[in-house]
Amino acid sequence: MSVLLTTLAPALVPALADSLKSLVGKFTGGAKATTIAEQVQLMQAENERLEVLSKLEGDGSTYMWVEAIRKLQRPFVVAVVVLVWASAFLGVTELSEASVLVLSEISSSVMFYLFGERGYMYLKSQNKKGK
Repeated sequence: MSVLLTTLAPALVPALADSLKSLVGKFTGGAKATTIAEQVQLMQAENERLEVLSKLEGDGSTYMWVEAIRKLQRPFVVAVVVLVWASAFLGVTELSEASVLVLSEISSSVMFYLFGERGYMYLKSQNKKGK
């Protein structure tokens, strides 16, 4: 039950957040520009937001190997978790029951990272096309 709950709860958070946002937008009508000047202001605000986000990334003046390591952190962790889980699943390594339970929870989070969020975004885009 614990593994199911810890796997299912993170998987449903993006869907619940989007549903809540859509529900609020439906009742409030959402933020819509009524004039061209308001539309221009909204576009400028979006551009400023994107500029701030790009500044958070930095100016890119780090060493190339540092950038490579930073970009490879997630795939490396995913590969290690999947390999350890596979070795435990196939019986190559002996682990205690508690360790297997923790490893199963971690690997289910990794699998959601790999497939769940992207699957949800695909379903969401298909839903918008159908409207």
